[in-house]
Amino acid sequence: VCRKTGSVHRDDGTEADFEEVLSIFDLLCHQGTNKTISGRWAPVNSLDGMGATAGVGTAFHTGVSAVFDKDPAAFCAACEALGGIPVKMGDIGYQFPVFGPLSVILKFYHSDEDFPASCTLLWDANTLQFLFYETTFYIAGFLLHTIAETMRRGL
Repeated sequence: VCRKTGSVHRDDGTEADFEEVLSIFDLLCHQGTNKTISGRWAPVNSLDGMGATAGVGTAFHTGVSAVFDKDPAAFCAACEALGGIPVKMGDIGYQFPVFGPLSVILKFYHSDEDFPASCTLLWDANTLQFLFYETTFYIAGFLLHTIAETMRRGL
């Protein structure tokens, strides 16, 4: 983050996109003290502090799940190239660092004759101490897009 201009660049010098910039500034400006990681994982609609909400389905991730399902080996290679740490969740699971102590788990299930491929993101139950609810969707979109793009490039 450039203190003079507020512009945000990645480690390689390229300019960060909207999802990255908004997420970083939300994290930096999010109010509150004594922010703690709970160690409990939850889907985004079940985070502590949410209250009663409408359920958030997996349709948000349907398109990218199909991409991941086409080449599981490339999916795993992309996750690991992006710093994902394998976890025993779903058919394939990875934990990704987000910022500081905050991480997200991507839990993927292959398609079969009855169900399409699906993925779920699990957040620390205290995520809303660090970010606004809406920002979790920017982070999710960025992560899933980056995995798919890394697969496409063959890294």
